[in-house]
Amino acid sequence: MLRTLVAEGMVLHRDADKSYRMGPQLISLAAMAYKQFAIRHLFQPALETIARETHDTVFLQMYSGADDTICLARQEGEYPVRALTLDVGACRPLGAGAAGFAILMYMSDEECEAIIQRTSARLRKIGVTPDLVRSTIARSRSLGFAINEGLVTDINIFSVGVLVVDDSGIVAAISVSALRHRMAPDRQLEIVKIIRKAIRGIPHVRLYPDQLPAPHSGRSRTKSATRVPARAVR
Repeated sequence: MLRTLVAEGMVLHRDADKSYRMGPQLISLAAMAYKQFAIRHLFQPALETIARETHDTVFLQMYSGADDTICLARQEGEYPVRALTLDVGACRPLGAGAAGFAILMYMSDEECEAIIQRTSARLRKIGVTPDLVRSTIARSRSLGFAINEGLVTDINIFSVGVLVVDDSGIVAAISVSALRHRMAPDRQLEIVKIIRKAIRGIPHVRLYPDQLPAPHSGRSRTKSATRVPARAVR
């Protein structure tokens, strides 16, 4: 075990006295953990506001950079039936949830297709086909926000999601999940507007796209959306 930790840079071995010390990779892991906790702290007031105004369950997720999202926080609303579709700390492949689709709709078609190819085997195991991922990305882009119509979780659960970015790239994704009958198109849009309003109070971040498309415009992206490099991950 120690040899493996040394090989991975987690532990340093001193030949002189046969002792072991903490390695540089532990510093990297600590920095990653701090970043996650910092993001949770930054977004917590907004999550509470969104849950209070929608009465539904709100999730904060981070892009892992490895074709996954990681759930950093979950805030429950007051609606009697709660959509607890994801636990804090859980990972989910892009293309299996509203947060993942919010990230995919931000990326170029080439980046999306590469991710779909890399994750297709994992997605098929949970009943999601590449064509379904492609059609959901297209639908999300036309709406200006991500949707997930119960692809992985209970078919009676519907989620909407938005992406938060800064000048460096992706910061996090926020999604709201509720029972399908509570997610008529007008309410989807209402929830997205609540999310957008709550995020405005957070400094140095913005939503992607930066505004919603005009109703029935049929455009795949808003004209004013400003895209920053998808490769940059906070």
